Amino acid sequence: MSRHGNPNWGKPCAPVPYLLTQFEQQVKKLGLRPKEYEVSVQLRNWCLRNANTRYVPEHLLTLWGIKVNENLTASNSSACYSPTELSRNIG
Repeated sequence: MSRHGNPNWGKPCAPVPYLLTQFEQQVKKLGLRPKEYEVSVQLRNWCLRNANTRYVPEHLLTLWGIKVNENLTASNSSACYSPTELSRNIG
């Protein structure tokens, strides 16, 4: 006779690994501390390019005046800026 049901019933769940967001990976790559985020040109440029498709902390979006197009998704967004758009957003 076969046993029915979930054989893992009552057993503790396996721990879920913590994965860094793309933003956190970029911060780590740049070697930044939280107090350095606001003055980092490299991080700001990354945020400009990726704000529509990656997590960027809201306080940085506000500080840098980055507008997020909420209608875009990762599948239909190129997330690219032309040089003119970048200079307009940076200056």
